[in-house]
Amino acid sequence: MNFFIEKITQWVDKLVSLVMLRLVLYMLSNLYVTAQRIASGNMWIAEHDAEMLDWVVFFIVIVKAYKVLVSYTKHQHINIRYITELVIITCFLEFIFEQDLDEQIRIILGAVGIGTLFLYVYFYPSFKQMDKYF
Repeated sequence: MNFFIEKITQWVDKLVSLVMLRLVLYMLSNLYVTAQRIASGNMWIAEHDAEMLDWVVFFIVIVKAYKVLVSYTKHQHINIRYITELVIITCFLEFIFEQDLDEQIRIILGAVGIGTLFLYVYFYPSFKQMDKYF
């Protein structure tokens, strides 16, 4: 059973790498187009660009969640470091890229993200010590 899970994990890792490469290429091409817009004086984000940013944020969060699931599948324990990174990334990506958030939700996301980041930095040696057991 463990061999089967390992093969599936390797296949999904390759698929995720290909999708990430595609996202990087898309972002580079979008950066070029945005630079051209800025040079021409038109700096507004188009509706299509805002929707793509939402999908990029969603995919990054899903990749981190996938790492948590793989860690649990392999060791039957949840790696706290991955969960903490997932919280930090989700809060900051939603805070930065989500355009339709209320001001109170932005403040909560920022506070949770910064608080979790400080806890992550403070307890990082402990997280690294825990990783040795997995």
